[in-house]
Amino acid sequence: MGRMVNNGFQYSIMRVLKLNISRPAKTRDVMQLYQKYNSYMDIDNVADRLKWLRQHKGLKQEDVAEMLGVTRKIYGKLEWGKCDLADKEYFSLLDKLAQLYDVPVTDLLDDYTQFMYKGQGRCLAEYRKLTGLNKKEFAESLNIEVTKYRKWERETILMTRKGWEKYFNKSNVGKKNIIIH
Repeated sequence: MGRMVNNGFQYSIMRVLKLNISRPAKTRDVMQLYQKYNSYMDIDNVADRLKWLRQHKGLKQEDVAEMLGVTRKIYGKLEWGKCDLADKEYFSLLDKLAQLYDVPVTDLLDDYTQFMYKGQGRCLAEYRKLTGLNKKEFAESLNIEVTKYRKWERETILMTRKGWEKYFNKSNVGKKNIIIH
């Protein structure tokens, strides 16, 4: 920048401290989500639900990350499905996100993550009691060792997503005598 001073030209140095430029690709992503879904409840995966909710509030990933007290990279991983929300380290973030977006935390969880969030041991004990079986009988109905089942119920070992899908996924309920919430 410059201006005329005493028949001469004086230059000023200009610094841009922060410049937010919207990227067309991101705008297209927003429009595609809005065109595809009327509500975040229509979205079946958690990552896209988070993205829809953030965009609906008019926030950027950096804004949400700052509100959560995490880096944009960590929050970005949540939106891109690059981390398993069933890890207990993410539960406090899920609570904060639910509060930020004014939705029940269960709306941000898939079935497996709800299972872990509610407490694997508690859920297993409830399932077992609904069947009227003791631990040994329940383990046998799953075709697993009773010691492994006991460890699951005491949460000394955590059930993997793959294990949960094998034994408790809704699509497997008809194949096994398991009752799901």
